[in-house]
Amino acid sequence: MTTLPDKTALLGQIASLLPLALDPAYISKAATDDIYEAVSFCLIAKAAEDAEGKVSFVDGDGKPVTSLCFSTQPHRVSKGPYTHALIEFDGKLRLEAHIGIYISSKTLDIMECDVCVVQKREADFFRKYTKQSVRNRGEREAPDSSKVLIATECKYWENDLNSLVSYACIGRFKSLSAKHHHIVTAIRSKRAERKIRDGLGCYVWQPALLPTNAAPIMRFQGVLIQEFTDYRTESRNNQ
Repeated sequence: MTTLPDKTALLGQIASLLPLALDPAYISKAATDDIYEAVSFCLIAKAAEDAEGKVSFVDGDGKPVTSLCFSTQPHRVSKGPYTHALIEFDGKLRLEAHIGIYISSKTLDIMECDVCVVQKREADFFRKYTKQSVRNRGEREAPDSSKVLIATECKYWENDLNSLVSYACIGRFKSLSAKHHHIVTAIRSKRAERKIRDGLGCYVWQPALLPTNAAPIMRFQGVLIQEFTDYRTESRNNQ
């Protein structure tokens, strides 16, 4: 079993990754798992910038923030105090990066996504309305996963990921229509890696991702930069 940094140590380690300081009220409520999700959020925001995007940090009302405040519970995209990253590429639909929001699966069930990048206009719709009618299928109560560019599951666990967890992750991602999926873990797991690579592809699995592990951080950022670059240069999703 690997011993991972506690909350205080992890906070110290991610300081260099943060674009802004974490809000003290958020820090007081956040568990170590919550702080770990902020690692992926920061890497996604940095990768968007490195892919020639403009990134700003705003609350649910679109107002710039001076510190990062996230919910510690799964929540619907909404107006209010929680921070998200607004990501803009010239001539492309604007994007938002969020921590812990619900998105809608292929079957219209809602599922929490630890960190995701979704089209802004899709998020805006669900800030204004609670439901969206889907012809002959029912009602969608959260952003459509097909409008999600990146969906990330974060596992800050000291124990090896067993088969049950691995298959649960595979099942969750297969029920979502997001373009890119990632499972970010703080430790390595050969058993989980084999299952997830076979089930979802090689770039989904991102192990040993800790702020002090430079190589895994660079590896994940490289993948994210390519995903944003592909989005920026593809012919779809133009404004």
